[in-house]
Amino acid sequence: GVSYLYQAQYNNAIHYFYQTMELALEKNEFLYLAHAHHNIGLVNLFTEKYKDAIDFFLKSLEIYEMINDTINIYTAMNSIGRIYYEINDLSKAYSYYMQAWDGFVRYNHELGISSVANHKAMFFQATNQPDSSLFYFQQAIEFGKRIESNFNLSDIYLEKGDFFFKMGDYETAFANYLISDSLAQLVNSPRQACYPKLGAALAWLEKGNTEKARSYADRVAHINSTLNNAEISFRLHETLSLIYERQGDINQAFRHYKLANEKKSILYDQTEIYQVYNVELDHLNRQMELNLLTLEKQELLLGKR
Repeated sequence: GVSYLYQAQYNNAIHYFYQTMELALEKNEFLYLAHAHHNIGLVNLFTEKYKDAIDFFLKSLEIYEMINDTINIYTAMNSIGRIYYEINDLSKAYSYYMQAWDGFVRYNHELGISSVANHKAMFFQATNQPDSSLFYFQQAIEFGKRIESNFNLSDIYLEKGDFFFKMGDYETAFANYLISDSLAQLVNSPRQACYPKLGAALAWLEKGNTEKARSYADRVAHINSTLNNAEISFRLHETLSLIYERQGDINQAFRHYKLANEKKSILYDQTEIYQVYNVELDHLNRQMELNLLTLEKQELLLGKR
């Protein structure tokens, strides 16, 4: 399920997370039940279904608290904070980030610290505090390097590149995209390597060099000819539409704009599939609650004896 999640094959990911939930309930493995809820929350987060995402994250938090899994409690809080960030409730996002931050620091969980630092950097960027944003990007990178988490570092450098891109510093944005790209190649993740290349294409486009922009877009197209990833296809066509528009080729710009919208609708409009699973998941959750009641009754009987 996680493998499909990282490949953005969300239907397959949901399918295997659902199977995880079934097995976890059958064997009363509440840790894996919580993990499955959290991962389904991530699928909904990545496909911009924020209401469903927060439902699953809150359920995972409830189970982690029940089994007293401290690290994953803070992981769930970090994810809930991200939902509030996405819907622009920044004060609530920061509240959850701080709870996660305090917990990860207390247990010296460096991967967690790196992840929350990255989220805090994004928060400070959104609230027009660039100095604080850079400080936390640096912290995210520092802790990511300590544990040699190259995949996560690739993502952090990508976000940092986007930070400088939005600031209009395209040279520094490009430098960060290159680092992100090299780290993605180091961990042999062709999909991850596509995103900084797309960022680099947009940076060159803003600098007025459409040929360089097109060369990076072509590299993404070459990689994706093997991957056939719907998310990358959508972002690639979106980028090519902007390049052709800048070159004055309106027909090609419009063609790629239409293709981008088609790919996006295929990727994100999976409502019926999710609704089917959500009905099943509601049933599984009710079963979990019955299992918990049974366990509590057994413990009560043992206590009386």
